Amino acid sequence: MEGLLRLYSITLLLFIFGSSTAIGQGFVDVSSEALHTDNLSRSQHADQAREDTSINLSAVAGYHFQPAIYTGATLSGTLTRTLYTNYSGMNNYAAAFGVGINHKFGLGAQVPVLALSLSSTRNEFNTDIRDAWIHAIDLSLSRRMHDSFNLRGALRYEKHDGDHNTPKISTPLPGVRVFPIPVQ
Repeated sequence: MEGLLRLYSITLLLFIFGSSTAIGQGFVDVSSEALHTDNLSRSQHADQAREDTSINLSAVAGYHFQPAIYTGATLSGTLTRTLYTNYSGMNNYAAAFGVGINHKFGLGAQVPVLALSLSSTRNEFNTDIRDAWIHAIDLSLSRRMHDSFNLRGALRYEKHDGDHNTPKISTPLPGVRVFPIPVQ
């Protein structure tokens, strides 16, 4: 966590003092979506799978600038609210902060683009046992093949840091509900 905080600090300083010729632009995006999940409990057994529908409301704000000719950098923050229709214990708020850098290998629409991003997300649920930080690092290489077709390969490392280090059962016994999801 301390190393990640240092990395964010260094990146922020590069954003502020990195280039005097950088041109930047702020952005805001607000969205909503309805999702249906057929295995909300992420059960390995079909008889224990629970399905539900959720509404997600999200707002993203950030700043993008170009520190070099083929390189772009983005700082962003996201707020999300998720509401489930049946399992209210899964309702949550999320706040995220992200930093991303991408580099295009040349001029034109079909040259490869390498992207690296770091993010931290705070999830707050109705039940404290699920509250956690999620830290992620993404590395991707993409190439536009056609106007409507992009090819992309990516690696992602994600670390979940829960607030409560309570022991959890790794393989639940048949018929035992480890963390029951409360119904409204």
